[in-house]
Amino acid sequence: MNLENLRIGEYVNDNVDFEKIPSVSFAIDKHGEITKDPCPPTPDECDNIITLCCTTTVPDGFVIGDDLDKVCIAIDKSELDCCLEPFETTAEVDNPCNGKLICPVTIQAVRLVGCARMHVNVGDLMPVDGFILYPEPQACTVCCDTTTCVNQIIDFTCGQVTPCEGCFDFTGVFVECKSGTDDCGRQTITVQVTLVVEFIGCDPPSPC
Repeated sequence: MNLENLRIGEYVNDNVDFEKIPSVSFAIDKHGEITKDPCPPTPDECDNIITLCCTTTVPDGFVIGDDLDKVCIAIDKSELDCCLEPFETTAEVDNPCNGKLICPVTIQAVRLVGCARMHVNVGDLMPVDGFILYPEPQACTVCCDTTTCVNQIIDFTCGQVTPCEGCFDFTGVFVECKSGTDDCGRQTITVQVTLVVEFIGCDPPSPC
């Protein structure tokens, strides 16, 4: 076989301890910048965090080494929408005569519902003893997919009109990749992505 112009896979020790491969994590804010605080705390009544996690098993005879940072992640949000729900609370208002009044008021809870989907590719995937037939810069990878159901209040508002469209954006992403083993001793790769969601208001209704 003529292997000229083909990348030759690295020879990998088949006794590698998959549990000791260092995990990789990074966070990105809405401007595409690295941040140290990817998941800020949210008020008690709100849940601004969506977590997606999937695990893939590396096939026998192959290994992913210390290159877990070579990860490609695709997130689909096409089936996420906002619903507006009445929410009873109290508010302090001016008393026209004097002082203040504490009155019951109805505001709107913004509930994000639907599902978020994720597809992940991780690699380079290398043979334990062999070679890889591909031109640079393409690489062999392992992949996994997951779907997360979403049903959570992300903020409160008032005076909005249904349907509440164009209502949210992702303001932060935290990614963590870990290597491990399954019950049969095969290498597994787990990727967890945490999305920070922000309510940005409802688009104005379309004219008739």
